[in-house]
Amino acid sequence: MGVTSGLRGLKMSLTINGTEQSLDLILDDTTILKADSTLIKGSLFSETRVHPTLAGGVALTPLATAWKLNAAAAVVATSGITTAFQITGINIEEVGTTSGVVEIILYEGTAASSAICSIRAQISTSMGVAAGGVNGLHIPVNTKLIDANKSIKAKCVCDTTQQTAPTISINYKIG
Repeated sequence: MGVTSGLRGLKMSLTINGTEQSLDLILDDTTILKADSTLIKGSLFSETRVHPTLAGGVALTPLATAWKLNAAAAVVATSGITTAFQITGINIEEVGTTSGVVEIILYEGTAASSAICSIRAQISTSMGVAAGGVNGLHIPVNTKLIDANKSIKAKCVCDTTQQTAPTISINYKIG
């Protein structure tokens, strides 16, 4: 690994699996940047992929009681992604036509007891929600590196009993 620095920058180069990688940090007078292994790993991941691919998303059915978690639904089946991966986004492909808040929690493993990230989305009819719901809402996330062949499950909760099931997919990168 080689490191060079200047007045406002730092350049690092390292070799991983025989491939040289470089990381340039440019700082101004007021910026402090902390680099850790997640940042370095993130730069070495593949292109973004979607799961499920070439298929519709996974429907999450909220309970009839507001703010109560539903049963877990499999977003990635065990052995569905056969290489270690990092989730980089949650896509809400469809949500019902009622205004309200939807919270989605992703879990690692078949027991759905170890949460790895959660998001909230405010869905509003004044924001153009029409019959058929919202399409194409992408929310960036950044999970830890998940082992190959791990299942990912999702649960959702809504702030209203009128909200219909959101349909989701995930974006991920393999590392």
